[in-house]
Amino acid sequence: MKKVLILGCTDTTEQIITRLCADGRCVSEICIASKDKNECNELKKKVQTKSVRIITAGIDVTNTEGAMMMARIFGPDLIINLMPVELTDNILKLALNVGASYLDFEIHNVPDNPKYTDLLGTQFKYFADFKKQGLTAVTGCGYDPAALTACIRNANGIDFDKIESIDFIKTGKDGQPEAEPDEPEDKDGKPEEEAPLYREDLTGEAEEVPEEEESGEVKLEGGGAARIVDGSVDFVEVPKPEPEKNGKSYRLVPDVVITDIIKEFPDFKNVRCLKETAPLKLKDTKKKNKREEAKKEKQKKEILNALEKVGLLSSDPVVISNLEVIPYDFMRLFLPERPAPKKKKGVRYPDAKNTPCEKIRITGTIGDKKKTCEYKVNVSDFDEVETKVAVAASKMMCLDKWKNPGVFTTAKFPNGEFIDALAAEGISFVSKETASE
Repeated sequence: MKKVLILGCTDTTEQIITRLCADGRCVSEICIASKDKNECNELKKKVQTKSVRIITAGIDVTNTEGAMMMARIFGPDLIINLMPVELTDNILKLALNVGASYLDFEIHNVPDNPKYTDLLGTQFKYFADFKKQGLTAVTGCGYDPAALTACIRNANGIDFDKIESIDFIKTGKDGQPEAEPDEPEDKDGKPEEEAPLYREDLTGEAEEVPEEEESGEVKLEGGGAARIVDGSVDFVEVPKPEPEKNGKSYRLVPDVVITDIIKEFPDFKNVRCLKETAPLKLKDTKKKNKREEAKKEKQKKEILNALEKVGLLSSDPVVISNLEVIPYDFMRLFLPERPAPKKKKGVRYPDAKNTPCEKIRITGTIGDKKKTCEYKVNVSDFDEVETKVAVAASKMMCLDKWKNPGVFTTAKFPNGEFIDALAAEGISFVSKETASE
């Protein structure tokens, strides 16, 4: 049983404490700490238990010495981080300083278009420090990516002998895209590109990699999506939303689970994260733009015709006060240079980063049969799902089911016990076969 320091007072904190104390195998003592000790005391009153000693403390994790003194007095075996994202670095360092394992529920600063050698997120820069001290840190133990990854791993070997393609479908629908304002430019003067990550199997395609990409040069011009092929990253044009058999249209979007799956499961040929979109308004926008352009063109012709009538566009010289002047050249001296047109993006789609995945579509084979299944979590309230997954992950850490020096996602560890822990909290994935051959 562990001595657990829980940093942060939230609804999830209450559920974690309640469930850990009810288990009887997980904790011997819990310290609830946050900057406001009063909120810790209020939470303690809600979760009174006779089997586990619960204490509270005020802590400012940005005050390194004060936080370390408080933590060393308690002497935790495990620190559970429920603090705001900007305090994650401080808490990881605190865990290292007091010799405690570490758990959190969200991976921070995941790159949209990572290079093959990039870290999955901020927490992984401490990998060597945790490994050196023989401590385990497990990060991202929420619904995304932990539970989603667990679903994939459970399907791989049970529902499928071999998985070929995975699509994570985000909840909701984008609605109509809106016109994008002037495109921002980076310090090099080039437009910033949105580049969601995905994996695409290009085996057997004649023109799978352009020559400039074969040479190792990465070109973002005109591109946007990152594609990983055989362990290396190529940048290619973002595919436009395409209608599927059911008439729906999807676009590629970034998500942490994509980066995790691509890094951990190199054998899966196609991995994407999609969100349903409705590109129909683009036609209306184009029609509107064409009308405006036609109107401007008409005005331009009227102005040119007027200038031509009074002779200001003539290239024939005229004499004014004994000076020979070409009207066209004279007019150009007083006209300002026309500014270069700013580049425009066609449309702006809503940001889908914080939208949860509603379902997972997996295509693969079992025996000599090819099939496609869709998986959905059995609980519709995603806040409830997040809390229950956090409880299951906390139990796994307390029971030493996840133990390996370094910083990892749950994909590093055996999957069966985590699936059982999720089931114990009422979380499972319901599957439906949608196609077979």
